[in-house]
Amino acid sequence: MCGFIVFIKKDKIFSEKLLKSLEKKIFHRGPDSGGYLIKENVALIFRRLSIIDLSKLSNQPMSLSKYKISLVFNGEIYNYLELKKELISRGYSFRSKGDAEVILNGYLEWGEKISDKLEGMFTFAILDLNKRYIFVSRDQMGIKPLYIMQNNEMIFISSEIRPLTEITNLEVDKKSLREIVFFRYASGKSTGYKYVNKILAGYNYLVDIDTFQVKKKKYFDIYSSFKNNINKNFLNITKNTLFDSFIKHTQSDVGFAVQLSGGLDSSLLVAYLQRKYGMKISTYSIRLDSRELDEKQYIRYINDNYPTNHKDIFYDSKIFADNFEKTIKSLEGPTTHFGCVLLYELCQNISQKHKVVLTGEGADEVFGGYARYNDIDKVINLTKLANFLPKKFCDKIPRLQFLEHYRKKNPFLELITFRIFDIMRDIFNDFDFEDFYSKRIFNKIQNPINKIAAYDQSVYLESLLIRQDKISMAHGLESRVPYVNIKLLKFVNSIASSQRYKSGITKNTLKQISKFFFSDDFIFRKKNGLNLPIHNWLKNRNGFGRFIDYFDQPNCKIISFCDKKKIKKLIDDFYSDKKPYLGKVLAQLINIEVWLRTVSDNNHKL
Repeated sequence: MCGFIVFIKKDKIFSEKLLKSLEKKIFHRGPDSGGYLIKENVALIFRRLSIIDLSKLSNQPMSLSKYKISLVFNGEIYNYLELKKELISRGYSFRSKGDAEVILNGYLEWGEKISDKLEGMFTFAILDLNKRYIFVSRDQMGIKPLYIMQNNEMIFISSEIRPLTEITNLEVDKKSLREIVFFRYASGKSTGYKYVNKILAGYNYLVDIDTFQVKKKKYFDIYSSFKNNINKNFLNITKNTLFDSFIKHTQSDVGFAVQLSGGLDSSLLVAYLQRKYGMKISTYSIRLDSRELDEKQYIRYINDNYPTNHKDIFYDSKIFADNFEKTIKSLEGPTTHFGCVLLYELCQNISQKHKVVLTGEGADEVFGGYARYNDIDKVINLTKLANFLPKKFCDKIPRLQFLEHYRKKNPFLELITFRIFDIMRDIFNDFDFEDFYSKRIFNKIQNPINKIAAYDQSVYLESLLIRQDKISMAHGLESRVPYVNIKLLKFVNSIASSQRYKSGITKNTLKQISKFFFSDDFIFRKKNGLNLPIHNWLKNRNGFGRFIDYFDQPNCKIISFCDKKKIKKLIDDFYSDKKPYLGKVLAQLINIEVWLRTVSDNNHKL
């Protein structure tokens, strides 16, 4: 895993000072080696974290001078050995033992179709001087991030947003902010910043280096992967495909570790690999200062039955607060989940001994692990009832007054919206709440289960994958997600929802597979979902509560979008303990305020 920048300028002037400063901005993504390459009006800038083939032969930018093509690539291709064997049979030769050269030769053989042949996590850009364009591609599920900014004078493509601060000021995009407030993440091409867009997952971009024209082509459509097949061997095929992905994700010349949360997903990963390899795997977990939320008994269960070299990382309000701003700077936006802050400390510890870590991320989205899969029918029926019964009638009957929450609402948006939507809507001024990107996703699919699955896999999952990438890479650590495997996802989605899911049991398919390794008590326990004692931590003014003071400071940023008096009342109500759930509201406001300050601070340095 690495980081790269593609910088195209009309004036063809690239100062060495600027290129070095840009390279420095992504140094954390690849501390092992780096450099840049200038060809006409294009600069390719690269930093490498050496994982496969540690030799200089796999350094980048990588060129095949004979064909006038050059590559920068971030990620891992897990089927690169299969593709390499096929390319050798077709007459191609290789100098290196890594996967980057496979992409270069694969491009020569298959052109743009190379992307659809790759199984892994990747973003890459190939400068083709013969065709006068740059071929840019992002993996099918958006595991690796990639951004683009374009104007009349330049096109800037980068693994992260922060290098842009070397050449321009960044501005907050109010439309993206609206979505961040209510969904905690800017979806689709939005990033939270004006003029800065994501390269979309499952897309190829062709960038003409003479005209600056950008053409986009989707090579993978997640919506078309949902079919209605019945397969009697579904469970066995799913199990074999999943375990094959586990094995492929251990490919490394520097070893690997595992993030072990104590939940089913990471536990199954550890159990299978321990049984397969017959060795103690290095595992790492977060330990909270809350007995109610701590998962130590489940981690102990795994260590007793599948012994590992395990290390616990202790966490409390002060450690959380100390890492909070660092996490947001690494994410280049607000946290999608406050667990991101825990992940920052966890990755920092893992990176002291390892370069690669495997995680259980993605299992909930692929296999349906959230309560909303069980709540779909309930929410749909409540919405219908609320719209059927007159408001005056409901107002007269206390037991029916709760239906007002569902009146004239999209039931699917209700299932995914941050639960404090109504409070936040009251605090923020002049926000339009209608044309959300997620709403357009729901309109593309008819089956209710598949509507939620499509959202989880195309929007929510991307937010989790980007946090894994940016937080791990902040410490020069490669995070791998074996549950997010394109072969696995295509097969699972092709099966009828009635076979994939079982009413009342989330993630049923994965739980059935897990019976080969764990007891039913371990498998079918109540899901924790990394709930954090945010309310209690906010009460600690030396810990997370220190950020509450931000709202009284003259340089408070969020008041440009909010009613300050309403924030003051919210804080007063929080301290009076009248409404315990207000801790989540206050935490989200802090989350946004800290991000807005990082944007301002970056621009101030220019």
